[in-house]
Amino acid sequence: MGKPIIPLYVLDDETEGTWRLGGASRWWLHYSLRSLGLSLKRLGSELVLRHGNAANVVTTVAAESGADTVLWNRCYEPKARERDAGLKNALREKGIVARSYNAALLFEPWEVA
Repeated sequence: MGKPIIPLYVLDDETEGTWRLGGASRWWLHYSLRSLGLSLKRLGSELVLRHGNAANVVTTVAAESGADTVLWNRCYEPKARERDAGLKNALREKGIVARSYNAALLFEPWEVA
C-alpha cells in the first residue's frame, strides 16, 4: 500500500558555504520550483518550500509529519556530501529510513575509473 508523499525543497545557504547559488542560478531555481509546484498541484499534491539548514529542516519536517522514510537526490559538492551523511545518521538514530539516490548523473563519481 502506498504512503503519502511530502515533496520538500530546502534552500540551504548555511551549509553550502562557497558553493552558494548565484543570482542567475537562483532565478532559474525560482522558476523551476514554481513549475514543479504547479505540476504537483495538478496532481493533488503540494510542494513544501523551506529555507535553512537542510539537516535541521528535514529532521523537523520528518518529525512533524510522522514520516518513517526520507528519500532525496544526491548532491556531490563536498559540504553537501558531509551534510547528507550527517542527515542519514540523524534520521536513522530516530528510526527513520534514510536513502539518497542519483538523479542527475549518468554514473556516480566513484563509479568512474
